[in-house]
Amino acid sequence: MAKKTANTPPPLSLKSYIIKFARKLELYKCYQVGDISNTGMGHIMVSRQKKNGEVIMGSYLIDTYCLGLKDTFYLQFPNVDDFEDQLATKFTFLDTCEEISSQLAHNMVYGAIEYAEDLHFKPHIDFNITQHILDDVDAVEYMDIEFGYEGKPLFTPGPSDKTAIILAHLDKYVGKGNYLYVNG
Repeated sequence: MAKKTANTPPPLSLKSYIIKFARKLELYKCYQVGDISNTGMGHIMVSRQKKNGEVIMGSYLIDTYCLGLKDTFYLQFPNVDDFEDQLATKFTFLDTCEEISSQLAHNMVYGAIEYAEDLHFKPHIDFNITQHILDDVDAVEYMDIEFGYEGKPLFTPGPSDKTAIILAHLDKYVGKGNYLYVNG
């Protein structure tokens, strides 16, 4: 057993590792889960591989019609095979999954966030961690992607959305009649 010295720093938590080093890792694969272009909602998954074979994945639940980044989380997998198995069984069992380009993945996430920020919605709080799995926003080659629905925000409440608060927010920042609302 190796003796720990006073000068040996403690191992980094996964959160700290992501914040400090994830952007420097090699991009592995990017996926889209769900038919975002037709529903406005779905997951973008971006993965990076460590030199030891481990895979770090960031998942980004985006609403391209209104709310932007609704949820985000990160996971680590021991190897590529485990990542691919988990993706196929746990993350995509309810919906379609397709590999997409890094450029499209980054444009979808950053574009949804920017669109929602124009409506005064903030991205999910954990984006302060998972943003480090993505390339820096200034390094992403821009793609022309339409956000909103037919030129307006479209709010379709999800099970955890606080509908009354969001509608009041839209009334305040966008104005009644300047957005669409679909209930159910």
